[in-house]
Amino acid sequence: MNILALSHMDPFRGGGGLRAFKALKAYVERGVRVKIFWAYEKPIDENPESNFTRISKSLAMLVSSGAIYCGALQVKTFSYALPLLKRSLIHAESLAFSRFEISQRCQLSVKEREKMDTCVVAMYEDPLLLSAARRISGYEGLKSVAFLLLPPFYGDKARMRNIELSHILYLREIHRRKTSFRAYEILARKFRNLWRPHLEKLLKNFDLLVAVSRSIPLEMGVEWGNIKILDPSLNLDKEDLELIERVLREYGSKYPKHRDNLVLFSTRPDAEKGIIEALYAFSFMSKKRPELRLAITGKMSKSAREGILKLAKKLGILDKVILTGYISREELFKIRARSRLLLYPSHVDSFSFTILEALYLGLPIIGYDIPGNRYSFLEKGAKGISLVKEFDVVSMAEEGLRMIDDNVEVSPPNLPSWDEIVSKEIELLRRVVG
Repeated sequence: MNILALSHMDPFRGGGGLRAFKALKAYVERGVRVKIFWAYEKPIDENPESNFTRISKSLAMLVSSGAIYCGALQVKTFSYALPLLKRSLIHAESLAFSRFEISQRCQLSVKEREKMDTCVVAMYEDPLLLSAARRISGYEGLKSVAFLLLPPFYGDKARMRNIELSHILYLREIHRRKTSFRAYEILARKFRNLWRPHLEKLLKNFDLLVAVSRSIPLEMGVEWGNIKILDPSLNLDKEDLELIERVLREYGSKYPKHRDNLVLFSTRPDAEKGIIEALYAFSFMSKKRPELRLAITGKMSKSAREGILKLAKKLGILDKVILTGYISREELFKIRARSRLLLYPSHVDSFSFTILEALYLGLPIIGYDIPGNRYSFLEKGAKGISLVKEFDVVSMAEEGLRMIDDNVEVSPPNLPSWDEIVSKEIELLRRVVG
């Protein structure tokens, strides 16, 4: 089987990109012939070699495993430089106009004898990838598949309002002098209304949509015939399990009795992941347990870093907040194994790598009661994860302290192995190409 895979997620900076990276690597190991197109929203150099250099680390790993790098795809958009509403504008443009620039290294033509067992696969639900996948599949006469790692849109208005509110809260605290919050809310809703009809039409035209959690079609509010739910769709691979085993050996037991007085926030420090609520929740925790410290991992912009530190100072916890910046996967696992609690007030998730890794490392988690967390972890037997209502930072703080004091039992959900999941995934793709 042959696939033309479209992806632009960085496997070193997010769970969606990490899953796409691991899936493509596993496809190649199982004999699937994978051609990769890397997509960009940012302007790219005219020289494809320099583009390859910029993303060489992740691509080189895939190429060394046997994948074929074919070139770059870039949406031609006027919106990229806009500081606000950039994402919605780019989505609207890519969906409405489907204007793409393809680098000279791309070899789009698929030989006639290969067409029978080839499909185009968007590895993520980003509209740039979806639009490009459908354009290429139409041009080449191939089947089209898209993986939905998050809901492309939300049918539940309450869920959408909460996500909007997380952005407004972030803008208020991080960019307090730079925007009108009410104007942002109105414009965001208008642009979402603009691109959603195009997005729905585009998704319905795919031969197969693979939802990685049953929470996804539920949150979309749809029951389309082309959606197949792969649930469960995620587990740690052999490499991750070996790394976790090494990290835990340093502490002498699977669930170390001694941990540092660290509360951890270890996901993207942005609005939808609840960085502002994490700071508020920790400020409540700190009043009762002044020995605790909050470690925030992940790369962030200068303005975001300054805004987070200003808010920490306002809340009286500046001396208790540690910003680690980007750290390696091994260092991330080590700090999780040393911490006492994971603060995870994320508003958008389907099957979180962060939660799964933390559970394997024996780290209790306090998060929001959203469908992805319920279906992917609680209903699959995970222990050591507790959920509270979105934005209820007081309950989050109180429940978090209880979990620390009670030394709650922690164990991962009951899931098939990553090898079993990938085999099922490949079988879905084989059925599409016939």
